[in-house]
Parts: sequence; structure tokens; C-alpha cells
Amino acid sequence: MHTSIYSAKYEKKMSISVYINQNCNLNCNSCIRCAPLYDHEEYPLDIFERDLKRIHDLFKNTLLTIDGGEPLLNKNLLEYLKIGKKYCTQVEIITNGILIPKLSKETLEYIRDNGMFFLITCYPGINYSKTFETLAKYNITYLNSALEIKKLFSNTDKLLFQYNRLSLKKINKNYAFNNCRECVGVLNNGKFYKCGKPIISKKLNEIYGTNFEVKDEDYIDIFKIKNFDDFYNFFSKSSEFCSYCKDKIRNPKKNTFEWNTFHKGKTFDDLKIEFIEN
Repeated sequence: MHTSIYSAKYEKKMSISVYINQNCNLNCNSCIRCAPLYDHEEYPLDIFERDLKRIHDLFKNTLLTIDGGEPLLNKNLLEYLKIGKKYCTQVEIITNGILIPKLSKETLEYIRDNGMFFLITCYPGINYSKTFETLAKYNITYLNSALEIKKLFSNTDKLLFQYNRLSLKKINKNYAFNNCRECVGVLNNGKFYKCGKPIISKKLNEIYGTNFEVKDEDYIDIFKIKNFDDFYNFFSKSSEFCSYCKDKIRNPKKNTFEWNTFHKGKTFDDLKIEFIEN
């Protein structure tokens, strides 16, 4: 059982990720959010509040993950955090950490004073001394998630990832869902998805000429949910979009590559996505 489903069923705790913007200050070849494909795209602040208010009306115990892209690029970050605090019991921020020293004193103090914390992926070759100095100065809690990635994909100190893999021909959606490691629950414009791939698929179709379809069964309208059982019934079984996903259906320590960045180009060939024909 996926961790988020377990929390929802037995702890009555909702876990929700929100991509407050899709762009990033790094062009990682490993980006599972495909952020290098985006110039800029934000979750409108008014829609964000509308959606979180609805989630709060439905579920009183909610963990909100502020995600991206790189969410620290968002000029309205503090406002998103305030709305998150208003409607959710816990707020965490996923980031590459580079921009933490550039956050305003008001934002850093708000994060500290409201018990929020950072999940930081520290990438090789980047000087994080100012980042850690800032976190120490403001006494902000953080976790270096790169250490967990190394445990999963590598037997070495190298930061390794696997390709994003999507099937151009549909596979068994139940098998894909049952082997998924990314079923985290993503909220986008009033719709709740099991993962972010249906949201990203529109950009993949635009850039690569693929034809991934998002159908009504791939999300649940949060304004049509009547109770907890409606949510749980959706989240605990596969959806049609799962049949495109070959991501993570393999040994996690095989078919890996070393993390790097690249310069944006017209074809984005350096973004490690595999479109599988069969």
C-alpha cells in the first residue's frame, strides 16, 4: 500500500503536493517534473486558496508539500505559505536549496516560526555553504533528500537517477499502479491526481509530439467529493493514465545515469525521458 494511501486510510491524514510554479533555476537531466520544458507557469494564487479551502473543508488533517519546478523562484512564495498554513496542519517545501540565502528575512522567519521545513536535494558541484549558513542563522529545519536518493539508486556516493519512462502503447494499468513509487497525490486547479505525470503530459505532447490523453477517470474533482470514501476509492486503485507509465517498473539500481545539468535547446534531447514503443 502506498504511504500516502496508508496515511489517508488509517491516520485520516491527507498528503497533497502542489506545483506552485513549473519552471526551475536548474536544467537537470534527471528532472521528473520536466521543469526544463517550462519557461514559466504558476498555480494562480486565488485558485490555490480556493482549492486548499475546499481540501480543508473535506479533510482537517493535511500535509501540504509546496513543490515545483523550483518553488523558491515564485515571487509570491510567502503568500502561498501563509495560505498553506491557514488551511493545512503541516507544510513542507521541496527545493534545490540554492535560493534559500536570497529569501527575505520575513519569509525565513515565517517558515521558522510556523514549524515549516525544507526538503533539499543538494546537487554535486554546487556550493551550499551560504544555504546552510542561512538555515543555521534562522534555525530552520531541513532534510537533505539527496542522501535518500543515493540509497535508492546507487551503491556509491554518486547522485544517480533513472530515466523518466512512458509507454507510447498502453500497458497493464494495474501492474503499473501497484509498482509505482510516485503515487503522492497532486492538486492542480481543482483536480486531484495520483501523480504529476498527467499534468506534465500536456507539455510533453507540445514539445515531443506525443499523444498522451488525460481522461476524466485520471483525476477527481475536489468540489464533487462528498466524503472521505470518495477520495479513498479514487486514490486506492489505478487510473487510465497509469497504463502509459513504465516509470520505476524495474530494479532501482539498474539503468541509471549520473546527475548533470544541460543548456536548454530546441529538442531537449538531454532531458532523460524514454518513450517506449512496446
